[in-house]
Amino acid sequence: MISSERSQNIIVAFLIISAMVSSVFLVGNVQYYSGSYVLAGRMNVNLVEVLAGNVDQENESIYPFLSFTFNFQTDSPIEGNVRLTVIYGTVWLNDDLLSYTVFNRYLNNDADQLLHPGYDSNFTLASEINSETDRNTVLQADMVDTWNWYIRLRYTFITFDEAQSQTSRTLYFNATGVTIVT
Repeated sequence: MISSERSQNIIVAFLIISAMVSSVFLVGNVQYYSGSYVLAGRMNVNLVEVLAGNVDQENESIYPFLSFTFNFQTDSPIEGNVRLTVIYGTVWLNDDLLSYTVFNRYLNNDADQLLHPGYDSNFTLASEINSETDRNTVLQADMVDTWNWYIRLRYTFITFDEAQSQTSRTLYFNATGVTIVT
């Protein structure tokens, strides 16, 4: 025993047990909080599909649309509290910036927002090309059958449901080709 007094030994034993229990909770909390950043940091994003539709060289009243599908997944085994909020895309086609076309996706439901171990979701950024400048870029790509894409994708997330913790991550993709849909 630590002391010859029984009451002192009980107090010391109680303090040791309390410290051990507290450390278990502390480790659990640290893992949960650090897991939030690991979930976001280990997010793998891939460009899955590029679609173009309503591409009509002869009818000037029809405006094409573009659609980009991305897969978001995380391989983190640790739980945390992270929410995806918005996905933004900036697109270049054959070195021309599609400057008048907006590619955004706001995530509003918990199933899409909340990251967890094994998270795996597809999100599509799509927009109708309603400016003449961007329409001409798409029609020119179709006419010469050259579709070289450069995409800057930015997604934002918050941790612990605190708006002040909003963080963004920017990724870049190069792709060639397109699937034309009618």
